[in-house]
Amino acid sequence: MGTNIQSQIFLIDERIACYYIVITMKVAVVQVGNSKGIRIPKAILAECQIEDAVELQLEGDKIIISPYKGRPRQGWATQFQEMAKQDDDSLLLPDVLELEVEDWEW
Repeated sequence: MGTNIQSQIFLIDERIACYYIVITMKVAVVQVGNSKGIRIPKAILAECQIEDAVELQLEGDKIIISPYKGRPRQGWATQFQEMAKQDDDSLLLPDVLELEVEDWEW
């Protein structure tokens, strides 16, 4: 597999320089169980700050892989409010289980 690294500098005006690196690489698609996968080199993972999870986005014939920036429970408050509006916020389990009542002395 080959690697092509291009480094370019563009002068927007005399005081501002825009510098970026474009890395183009061909990698093999490998069998992973019943799925397929690619191996992403460590240097690219580090450059993109990818650790444990990624977001995949499909745009036409391109797959865009981005670091996952979500936060745990993000959007839960809004979803709970929507459930309450639809009267769908009743408890699925009771607050106190019967076995807990027996263990406590009141």
